[in-house]
Amino acid sequence: MKINIKNNKLSLSNTNDYKVDIEFGVKEAIYIYIELVIEYCHFIKDNIKDKKCDMFIINRGLDTLTHVFKFVLFYTKNLEYVSFYTQKAFYYYVEFICQTSEMEKLFLQMTSRDAVTYVYKKTIYEINKTFVNSNIINSVSTLEKINIIDEHINLYKTIIIKILNGGSPISVFETFFEHIKNSIIVNDIKTFNIEIENLFYTIEDIPTFIDLLNVHYNNNKS
Repeated sequence: MKINIKNNKLSLSNTNDYKVDIEFGVKEAIYIYIELVIEYCHFIKDNIKDKKCDMFIINRGLDTLTHVFKFVLFYTKNLEYVSFYTQKAFYYYVEFICQTSEMEKLFLQMTSRDAVTYVYKKTIYEINKTFVNSNIINSVSTLEKINIIDEHINLYKTIIIKILNGGSPISVFETFFEHIKNSIIVNDIKTFNIEIENLFYTIEDIPTFIDLLNVHYNNNKS
């Protein structure tokens, strides 16, 4: 998934491309989110060589791109915009962090807050202010889709943080995703999230964590 973030004609200030309802499938949105997260992880690892760039910096970037993904999804309901601006978000985040990668660790963490502000100015602050301040009324179907997508985003964010914090490469998550992608929608996602969160805090060994995830997916897939 490669784009030209500087020359793309998409603009959040143009509400003509905003949709009234979500017309794409939930799985499609979730797949794109996961692909973007994987691309972000590779991108930040490849571009920031300084060992002082620890998991705090990586996690903050993950939080940032996730917020942009959800925000643009809610207001535009246009998956092309969601994809473009989320990728744009992590490109600008990494670009900003790279400029300060020689700084001390504490200062770099403080700078990451500036990076987030910089990213938001380049992305979600472009959303038409009149539209943001208007009273948006979503259909029941769209609200249900947004809620399901949010729950899955929270789930996969939890999983990838666990894997990366445990010192495993992003390829571990990629392999796991390929294994479960056909059963990505589970029957009760909220309950499933609670189960996975419990695993997050009780299982330290990453291979064991992944094995138990696969068991839970097989037991809960739709």
